Amino acid sequence: MNAPTDAVPPVPLRPAAPLQPILRRALEEADFAADVAVDGHSLLVSVLTIRVPWCPTTAEAAQEWMRTAGVQGDATWDEGGIVVLHLHEAPAVYQFMTVLEPQISAHKIAAGLRRVLGELGVDSVTDASRDVIDVRLGGDDLSAVVVLAERFGAPHIAKGLELGRSRGLRRLAERFRYLLTGVVGSLVDDVYEPGCAHEGESLTLYLSPAQAGRLLQRLNRNVLDGSRPADVRRLVVHSGEGS
Repeated sequence: MNAPTDAVPPVPLRPAAPLQPILRRALEEADFAADVAVDGHSLLVSVLTIRVPWCPTTAEAAQEWMRTAGVQGDATWDEGGIVVLHLHEAPAVYQFMTVLEPQISAHKIAAGLRRVLGELGVDSVTDASRDVIDVRLGGDDLSAVVVLAERFGAPHIAKGLELGRSRGLRRLAERFRYLLTGVVGSLVDDVYEPGCAHEGESLTLYLSPAQAGRLLQRLNRNVLDGSRPADVRRLVVHSGEGS
C-alpha cells in the first residue's frame, strides 16, 4: 500500500476581468487606441488603431503575434470587421502590458519632451512609436535650431552662414546634427526640408527612445538651471507619427 502524500492543489488562475481599468490605463499610456470590455471573467480588447505590433492587421496575424509574444488568448473578427483580442486570465493581461512597455516608455518620453519644451517657451506637439520619436524643428530660418543650439552651449552655431539661403540652412542643419549627436551620445538621423510657398523650412530629427531620453535629461537640466537666452523667439516643434 502506497504511503499517503500531501498533495498541493493547483492554484487557480485569476480572471482577467478585474484588471480592466489597469489595462485601459496601460493602453492609453501606449497610445494604443482600443476599447476594453468585460465579458464574464474575460476582457475583450477591440483594436481601434492600425499601429499594432503584428502585420498584416488581421485577426489571423494578431493570433500568431499573441502566440509568439506569450499572450494567452484568442484573436477574432467582430461583426464590424474589427480585430478583438480575448484575454481570459490575469497572466495574459500582464504579459500583454509587458509587451506594450517599450511603447509606453516611448510615449512617456515624448510627453516629457512636450512638457519641458513648453517650460522652456517652446510650443510642441509630440508623438512616438515604440522604436522612433521624430521631432520636426521649424521657425523662420530654422530659428528653433538656433535657439536650441544656444541652450546646448553653441550660441554661434550659425556664424558665417547665410540663413536666408537654402545652402546656409542646410549647413546649419548639418552643424546641429553633429551638436545633437554629442548631446545624446550617438549619431542622430535627420532630414532637412527647404521651405515653399505654403510651409517654412524644417529639420526633422529621428531619435531612438534612448536618444530622446538623453535629450530629455539635458533639457530638464536647462529648466532646473533656469537659463534662458536673451532673445528667445517662439519656436514650433512638431512630431510626426512613427511607424
